Amino acid sequence: MNNTLSILLLLVALLLSGCNNKPDNVPEIFSCTISVTNGSTPIADVFIVVAPEVGGAEWSMSGTTNTNGIATIRTSRLGWQGNGIPAGTYRVSLSKIPTVPEISAEEYQRLSAEEQEMYNNEQEKKREKLPREIPEYLSDFVLSPFQITVAKGQKNFLAVDVAGLPAKPKK
Repeated sequence: MNNTLSILLLLVALLLSGCNNKPDNVPEIFSCTISVTNGSTPIADVFIVVAPEVGGAEWSMSGTTNTNGIATIRTSRLGWQGNGIPAGTYRVSLSKIPTVPEISAEEYQRLSAEEQEMYNNEQEKKREKLPREIPEYLSDFVLSPFQITVAKGQKNFLAVDVAGLPAKPKK
């Protein structure tokens, strides 16, 4: 019985370690955090994406701010995820779509296709009227003024304060 348990535990450990294998083409990653505030007020649920300043990447790098306005940026590739991103200089995009109260999934399913379309259109109109905590242009890598350089042994932290940013990009 003891041998069987040991073998079972070894198999579980091997299976779990196999699920965490970093793909070969993802380089070493380093911790990277980004904070988003409006003045001294943290902004939660901001979706952040980073992209290389030069060239592209075969993996994605993103995170979402928590209630303290802090996001841990993670690298993802082929089902694998790791906290951090490879060394380099990155453009930073931020987005947060205003939310409006919604009906439950069960109520939505009871609507006809035509009613669902009407409901979706009404919800979109309501969202468009709400003020945005994050200016919409910050979701565009070209228009966003934010960037971060990540290096081994560094803090790799970016503080983004949207207070005072224009609602539309400067021309």
